[in-house]
Amino acid sequence: MRLIIACITLLFMSNQIANSQPINKNKKDDLITQIMQAPLASPPIGDKHVLYPFATHWQHAETENERSGSEKAFDELAGNLDKQSQSEQSYKITLTIENLKQVFNIPYDIYSDIIDDITKHEIKVHVEKLASSPHFDLFLLTTESLDLKCNPCEYESKFTLQTIISISADKIIDKLVVAYKSGSDIGRSYRFFYYNKEKIIIRELERDEINSFASEIKTYQLSSQGKFIRYYDENGLFQNQEEQGLVQNHTREGLWIEMKPNGYTHNNTYLEAEYKNGLPVNIWKFYQLEQHYNELNEPILSTRKKGKLLYTETYKDGELVNRVFIDDEVAKIKKG
Repeated sequence: MRLIIACITLLFMSNQIANSQPINKNKKDDLITQIMQAPLASPPIGDKHVLYPFATHWQHAETENERSGSEKAFDELAGNLDKQSQSEQSYKITLTIENLKQVFNIPYDIYSDIIDDITKHEIKVHVEKLASSPHFDLFLLTTESLDLKCNPCEYESKFTLQTIISISADKIIDKLVVAYKSGSDIGRSYRFFYYNKEKIIIRELERDEINSFASEIKTYQLSSQGKFIRYYDENGLFQNQEEQGLVQNHTREGLWIEMKPNGYTHNNTYLEAEYKNGLPVNIWKFYQLEQHYNELNEPILSTRKKGKLLYTETYKDGELVNRVFIDDEVAKIKKG
């Protein structure tokens, strides 16, 4: 066999290497090198069902059309994410947990201990190139479906994650978690995305045995240097349940108040942030969010206020330069 079909054997081996390449930790830039070799993705990128006008709690929607339409769109989104994570045709690399943190772990998006609860030591990641520009290249990374430690657990807990990263001069410039699936058969949280005309459109959904929830759409754009910044259709003052501030040139400017989940505190925080041309600048202050809830366990917006200061972050030209933990409990969570 070695003599007769040597060429076929070599071809097979080369395909295997191309589709599953382990990271050599002795080479500092090997991770970036392997990502940069990914082939160009074919459109559509992401899933257009993100744009569907979901009823907020679709399982209890007022009409059958709202309920069934939202349920069908959700099933399409969840099914397509599963297909992407299980694909055998795409270019793949193999990451360690430390590699995974390097390109995936964003505390504001994903509670940081989820990464530490992954049971595998080597993780298959699908990589696709999304776009090129004079200053950076854009890539989509998708993990395989991962089992999480859970003790004790009646149901298996699984996790899938997608991130888009921008790379320039062999360095990661920025990263954005665009999709994930987290939870078990009794309840899961999801994030899905659609990439359209240089905009990244994101929506978060939740579903369990008796309830469902669809968040508002969030849109991101890329700065000329490859940084992900929020995009808004209209300029002027903006306010919803999570954030409020000034939109100028279709992105954030000046002081913004944000009330949303935080990976360091494992809870919601009240954030006073400052932006310039959509990029974080100066000192950000993270406070404990104090609020009351109604009988449906939904926050009463009029009761929201900031509590004690938990930690601060200092930014310069969009880059984090310092983080200081003020509250001892948050510092312990971070160390743990």
